[in-house]
Amino acid sequence: NQRLAATRMYAQMFESTHSTKPEISDALLKVMGEMSTIVKGLHSHTLTSIGLTKAIQDDINAQNMLDNTDITLEVDGDVDSINESIALHLYRLFQECISNAKRHGLAEHILVNLQLRKNRVTMIISDDGSGFDVVEGAQRSGAHYGLLNMQERVDLLEGRLSFSERQPTGTVITIEVKNHA
Repeated sequence: NQRLAATRMYAQMFESTHSTKPEISDALLKVMGEMSTIVKGLHSHTLTSIGLTKAIQDDINAQNMLDNTDITLEVDGDVDSINESIALHLYRLFQECISNAKRHGLAEHILVNLQLRKNRVTMIISDDGSGFDVVEGAQRSGAHYGLLNMQERVDLLEGRLSFSERQPTGTVITIEVKNHA
């Protein structure tokens, strides 16, 4: 991140002396923010110390500042009381879903809904992006690793992962797992 900060400083100096728009330094600032979010997301101790709800909300706040995507979180129930391992997997699934919605679906609005009812945890992520064909997405070489990783995580939790194709109005991803106390 320090090298990016130095590069941004040089870009700002170049832009000021050459009367150009601050596009390069703005792009570098965006990359620095994304890298910071990624690095924070890699540390599970952050999740265990602040809880799943706050970790997701912090990530959403950071991402909402980076671009024009509007991400909203709704929580129903005491989601922060769920098993630590389940919380970590759900957080990683959340990250993958948001990344896919923004990168592939070009979503402008994303809604993340977390629910804890009795012993079931449900995470529903819906967006207004371009949508996608699940079968076609899984068949494209190299493009399906995110979907496979998501399915593997859900399988580890003995849960259920489903995709609702809403072409051209977006995608709804539902993840349901049992909360093992």
